[in-house]
Amino acid sequence: MGAASLILFCIFLFLFLRQQQQWRQWIEAQSGDQSFDILTRWLHDMRGSIDQQTVRLNTQLELNNQAIGNRLDNAARVISSISRELGQVQEI
Repeated sequence: MGAASLILFCIFLFLFLRQQQQWRQWIEAQSGDQSFDILTRWLHDMRGSIDQQTVRLNTQLELNNQAIGNRLDNAARVISSISRELGQVQEI
């Protein structure tokens, strides 16, 4: 009877330790999933921030391009005016 009890105890201990290991693996997997969720949320937030910065940058570039275009137009008008005046001076 002592040997049978020892065998049953060993089997019980083996199954208990095995179940404990499976629980530990499951808990680690759940923590890994939480880390993945946190990382996914962080990446989503970063993408939103990058998208906002891209919109701001594009807006600023458009404004700068308009300002440069206006300056070039004004410079062309001044040069054209000076050319006309020089043409009139040469006629005299």
